[in-house]
Amino acid sequence: CRNRFVKKNGQCNIEFANMDEKSQRYLADMFTTCVDIRWRYMLLIFSLAFLASWLLFGVIFWVIAVAHGDLEPAESRGRTPCVLQVHGFMAAFLFSIETQTTIGYGLRCVTEECPVAVFMVVAQSIVGCIIDSFMIGAIMAKMGRPKKR
Repeated sequence: CRNRFVKKNGQCNIEFANMDEKSQRYLADMFTTCVDIRWRYMLLIFSLAFLASWLLFGVIFWVIAVAHGDLEPAESRGRTPCVLQVHGFMAAFLFSIETQTTIGYGLRCVTEECPVAVFMVVAQSIVGCIIDSFMIGAIMAKMGRPKKR
């Protein structure tokens, strides 16, 4: 006698293995979770993801500036800074936003003085593309779903 996948009363006869709690199931597949949750929570998650990314890379650019001595007065430095016009954390944070959103630098720009700063600009661009792709995919999947009946 074989067991049915769906019982005669319409109930599913499937047990999830290695996933005892519902919250673990949601965290195991973040994309489907983003498609299933309400719009406001999805937008909140993506807004927080962007903010976290900007803050993380802002801190990294600030640490690079501190390590390279870019925050010291210009006359005592005597060399080209890693990122022009970064004189504190707020400027590094703005540089991070300008890099990831590709709105243009204006006066702030990375120089060839520090290869690690150039690498971090590339890394942030890639991370930004991944977040953008994930967000666009989730929005398109959410909009393409039929209404719950």
